[in-house]
Amino acid sequence: MPTKRKLKAQVQQLLKKHPKKVFTYKQIAHALHIPKGIERLYVQKVLQELLKEKKVVQVARGKYRWKPARKVIEGTIEITSEGLGFVLHPKFRKDILVPPELTGNALDGDTVKVELLRSSKGRWIGKVIEVIHRHRKYIAGTIDI
Repeated sequence: MPTKRKLKAQVQQLLKKHPKKVFTYKQIAHALHIPKGIERLYVQKVLQELLKEKKVVQVARGKYRWKPARKVIEGTIEITSEGLGFVLHPKFRKDILVPPELTGNALDGDTVKVELLRSSKGRWIGKVIEVIHRHRKYIAGTIDI
């Protein structure tokens, strides 16, 4: 039986190797050649630790998978009159599309952090998670109540 630290490293390595696959603790124990019995309980404990550390997600009762790393970039957002946001970033050929419902409280010209959600037809779709710097100090407008 490996030490707890070594077992934790082995579980992490297995889950990272198959980031989209969902595992039960029994499947993990079998893949790591851990015999049935009390030793398998250590796999459950390791999974609970990784869950607390937010390194794995529990997709259903007793089923776990590796938590993918968030892809976050910074850039300046341009917002159209329809509310669509576009974030320019030198790493990407095309700008990142931010739908109106995902722009948060960002305004045109603000520097923002955007989480990349998925790619569609060669263009990334993102969500504003933080406004880093406001482009404008004052905003003129009318409030309807």
